[in-house]
Amino acid sequence: MPLVLFAYNRFPGESHGYLLDEGADMKTSLTRLGVYCICTGIVMGCFGCASTSDVRFLDERLRAVESLNTDLKRENQNLEKQLSRAREQQNAREAELMNRYAGQGATVNAVREEMSRLEGILEELNHRDDLAAGAIDRVSAVLDRLSDRVAAIEAFVGFENIAGGRGEASAAQTPQPAVPTQAPTPPPAPATEAALYAAAKGMFDKGEMETARSMFTQFLDKYGKSPNADNAQFWIGETYYRENWFEKAILEYQEVIESYPKGNKVPSALLKQGFAFLKLGNRLNCQILLKDIIERFPNTPEAEIASKKLSEFD
Repeated sequence: MPLVLFAYNRFPGESHGYLLDEGADMKTSLTRLGVYCICTGIVMGCFGCASTSDVRFLDERLRAVESLNTDLKRENQNLEKQLSRAREQQNAREAELMNRYAGQGATVNAVREEMSRLEGILEELNHRDDLAAGAIDRVSAVLDRLSDRVAAIEAFVGFENIAGGRGEASAAQTPQPAVPTQAPTPPPAPATEAALYAAAKGMFDKGEMETARSMFTQFLDKYGKSPNADNAQFWIGETYYRENWFEKAILEYQEVIESYPKGNKVPSALLKQGFAFLKLGNRLNCQILLKDIIERFPNTPEAEIASKKLSEFD
């Protein structure tokens, strides 16, 4: 009875045993023992099955984790490569932008410098315009005063009692204006336009300024529409200039400019106006007129003379 004894000794704390109870018959004891063995086998089998499943499950989980880890490493490597390429592209773009910005910055600086230079020129031109406007106003005022003065003198003395000493030159260097005691009687006017003009110019060339002026005036009165009208008016101004009556000469030259703006004597009239102002000591008005000649009538002998004269002022 080894099984019975084993079963009996399995529960030593029991006084009579659990499987082999004293007083129970053998059949009952064997039944109990069989049930115990079956239950024990079932329980042990269950424990064995559970352990194998757990191991297999854990092994599968481990393999899955390792596979996932491998995939993650591979993906991480791919991401690092992509990140590296992205950084290289970003660095290249930054370098390109820096170069482009540097070029644009240089262009902007150049534009700013040019704008500053142009603003300076504009300010200077505005300042010159202001000076020129003031000078023109002063010239106009002088011309108005001279016109009134000449008109008064002409009305009072009829060119017969004119004060000498006009101009800045001294008596030793510049001859004083002629002071006739009596207005000369002009010779009879020639019959034709050309003859009258030639006779007046002949008197001018001989130095007979009063006679020449009178004859040129007759020419304008009779042939005011002649192609030589602007020339006659210019020579009238020249007669006063030769007599050093520079104020009157300026007015006669102005008549050429205003009455014959398209004539060929306008540049010469402007030039002699400038020289007359210079003789009167008005250097600023002289410079304005000389610059006007160069601007309005370039490539002319008068412009060349004006340019040379301006260079003497520097």
